[in-house]
Amino acid sequence: MTGFCLGVEREIRHHLMADGEQPRLIPAGVTANEAGAVDFLVPPGDIHDVRNSASHTSVSIHV
Repeated sequence: MTGFCLGVEREIRHHLMADGEQPRLIPAGVTANEAGAVDFLVPPGDIHDVRNSASHTSVSIHV
């Protein structure tokens, strides 16, 4: 579970394509997580990239 406390974080979720010899990540969706939002991560297979998309500090808590 992830809670967003301050700022905005841009999250890109990916699917792992493992067909063939060279596995690769395929973007599956983009979300802007703002302060107050809660997100749930479901392993295995939850592959994501998170970046601060604001011009100031962004804070999130991962539990």
